[in-house]
Amino acid sequence: MRLLPVHGVILGLAVLLIVGGFFSRYASLAAAGVLGVAAVACIVTGRIWMAVDICRRSVGLGLAALLVPAVGVAVSFRDRGRSMRGAITLISCLVPTLLLGLVVLLFAPGDSGRPAFGPGAPSKAMRPEAWADIIEKAEKDLADDSPVVTVNLKVTARGPGSVETLASEGERLLGRFPSYVAGSFQVDVANRTGTLQYRGKDQHKNAYAFYVGLSTNTFVRAE
Repeated sequence: MRLLPVHGVILGLAVLLIVGGFFSRYASLAAAGVLGVAAVACIVTGRIWMAVDICRRSVGLGLAALLVPAVGVAVSFRDRGRSMRGAITLISCLVPTLLLGLVVLLFAPGDSGRPAFGPGAPSKAMRPEAWADIIEKAEKDLADDSPVVTVNLKVTARGPGSVETLASEGERLLGRFPSYVAGSFQVDVANRTGTLQYRGKDQHKNAYAFYVGLSTNTFVRAE
């Protein structure tokens, strides 16, 4: 019981570090470290305390509590003896563990190499889904006689994606949209240019370019 205030201080510090992680990557890493140590400490000390205290009444139950923490927790809350301090300590490890999971969720990099949340997360406009939503909303007004728009593309910089596979990837990605003219995505690898066609309004051409560029990690824009 005497260590519960210490646990409160640790958890409070961890929460502050998580909040600070939105502004500093180092703070988020520190939070993960603090929470990991706190969780391990709670598990180890809780199991030992329960086992020692329960052994004074029953050696068999004490060994069972050491090997299977759930047994120690059940016995501690049933008898309400001194071993409850170990049970409470063990249970308190769940909070640091859950918070550690939150830190990982917020700041761990995803498939794009950048976290989904936190300081390193891309803005909404830098996510391909945002541009896919624009295309899908524009398709609600799509008619059979909608004009075909030709988009001239320019690969402006060499990103982590491959220009050589941009044509096949672009064709695959845009194939989901009814407005896209199938087979129209072409790329001149040597000159780093390309074209695509879709049915709709001219004002949406950047949506198609950005969707492909962000989905393939290649810097593509409409000229």
